[in-house]
Amino acid sequence: LDERLSHDSVHGFFVHVNKNLVSTNNPQNADILNKIEEVTGSKLTKYIAHQTYVVHTTHAKVHALTQDEELNDHVLWIGYVEPQHKVSIDMAIDIENRPMQLIVTLGGFHTTSDSGATALSSWVDAAQVACTAEYVKSTRAVFTCETEVDLQTLTDSLSQEEEVHFINRQQNYVPLNRHARQVMFTGTGVELPNYSTNDGNYAFDFNLLGESQVVSVSDTGVEYRSCFFADNDVASPPLPPFADWVRNPSQGQLSASFDSSRRKIIQYVTFADNLDVDGHGTHVSGSVLGSPANGNSRLSEWSGMASMAKLAFFDIGINGGLTLPNDLESGMLSYNMAAGA
Repeated sequence: LDERLSHDSVHGFFVHVNKNLVSTNNPQNADILNKIEEVTGSKLTKYIAHQTYVVHTTHAKVHALTQDEELNDHVLWIGYVEPQHKVSIDMAIDIENRPMQLIVTLGGFHTTSDSGATALSSWVDAAQVACTAEYVKSTRAVFTCETEVDLQTLTDSLSQEEEVHFINRQQNYVPLNRHARQVMFTGTGVELPNYSTNDGNYAFDFNLLGESQVVSVSDTGVEYRSCFFADNDVASPPLPPFADWVRNPSQGQLSASFDSSRRKIIQYVTFADNLDVDGHGTHVSGSVLGSPANGNSRLSEWSGMASMAKLAFFDIGINGGLTLPNDLESGMLSYNMAAGA
């Protein structure tokens, strides 16, 4: 211990603090965190785990932190940031066609792009790999490698750098809506249910499909011509029952705003318009209750959670943003409730 305390080399340390420091708005919390920075001589950098920070300091200053009586009730644990702590567990998972990129969380030491880019290039050179580096900001960098060997070699090398806090591999982002129902009911989407026989999932077994239910969604719009919302799976399906918005609708106007006989969209209030240029509302509505018209089994696995429910939609998407009535109770919710949502 004496040898470590006398050594002036800087290391990375985890500092785990009392949850009250990060979960309450007590004005004294900032003073306590500032005191930790003062004692360690290091800026506190939030780590991925809650209540945990990383400091870069000497053993002597960490020892002083453990001896500070004012901080005894606030600092719960201190430990080394070891190289293996910095590497995401999914780096070891064998997945085909994964991007040859590393997403690296940094300690924020280099606040300018020039100094940051210089440091990143030096790390690539030290690892002797065929990789390029991109300085995104003081706390993030992206490395792109030519081969898997280069990527793994660079990962090992970067994990030794004090300024590197965490290394993750870039993921392939693909839509996985067909796994959502299985994940919700079983916790895993690995084994998909049998949609041709409607078994292999609790939603089928216990008839949790939203039958006789109406769900209200207010979003950018719905692509009503999609087979997941249209009445029929034809080239030009019937239009949904569009309803012009009225600030304070009468009971008669509310009753005329929906048509419960429709297969999927029983109400479409055109408060903003009747389009979904953004696509967000279509995706949300599809995830909730979309299902293919005419029982198209080939597409059934992409159905929403409550595939037999019907949709009362209120369009609030305009010019790439969202807009709402000033009075939500009379100007929006009254429509939803009238349709049975």
